[in-house]
Amino acid sequence: MPALAMHVLTHKLAHRCGVCGKQFSRPWLLQGHLRSHTGEKPYGCAHCGKAFADR
Repeated sequence: MPALAMHVLTHKLAHRCGVCGKQFSRPWLLQGHLRSHTGEKPYGCAHCGKAFADR
């Protein structure tokens, strides 16, 4: 898909948070946002074990 066509899709907010209603252009952005509601932190530091919501 050409670059402009891909860019135009970023303005289409087709993915909505069921908790707060915030909308996102990509499903993985919504998935990351949902962690702000659940508190999930699936990414951990291999050295100390500290957990993070994002990589």
